[in-house]
Amino acid sequence: MMLSLHKGTVEKFDISGSKSYHDEFGRSMLMLSRRSPRSVRIELNSGPGYRIPSCLFSMGDLKLLYLQNCIISLPQVFQGFKRLTHLNLKKFSSTDLDIQTLVSFCPVLNYLKLAYFEGIYHLNVQAPKLKHLYVVGDFEDIIFMPPIWRGPFSFLITKVKHVIRIQLRFTRKAMSSSYWEA
Repeated sequence: MMLSLHKGTVEKFDISGSKSYHDEFGRSMLMLSRRSPRSVRIELNSGPGYRIPSCLFSMGDLKLLYLQNCIISLPQVFQGFKRLTHLNLKKFSSTDLDIQTLVSFCPVLNYLKLAYFEGIYHLNVQAPKLKHLYVVGDFEDIIFMPPIWRGPFSFLITKVKHVIRIQLRFTRKAMSSSYWEA
């Protein structure tokens, strides 16, 4: 593989496919974790969800992370992404606790997109620098810390300091959407 021949850092790593190449992706992730990438994009269009290896969660220099058709299970020793500003997760499965931990351990996160997920019912968003939020999926409630939201569709605009745009779509029960832009 080309990555094994490369010496030095990797600024951007994009990989996409429409079949199951999970063994090859795992080797790539291990090699990539040693190269301090700034941007990682894994876009799988079909096949079973790809279980993200724990080594991806040790890439401390990431600024952008995009994962599609993946299973996200954080390692117990997850230290967070201290430089991550952009997190985009699409067609993924995880747990309430793992997503809450992932988001809250990204102190400079300003863009968050969670779309078409499984296993998440109570979103707890703790991202003080967040400016853009886009959520589409089957969930029961969402909690913002610091609070910018109360009730099903009422915003406490006086509490909003940084948020520029919020778009939510409830697909299971309410079949409605809410959109707000400052």
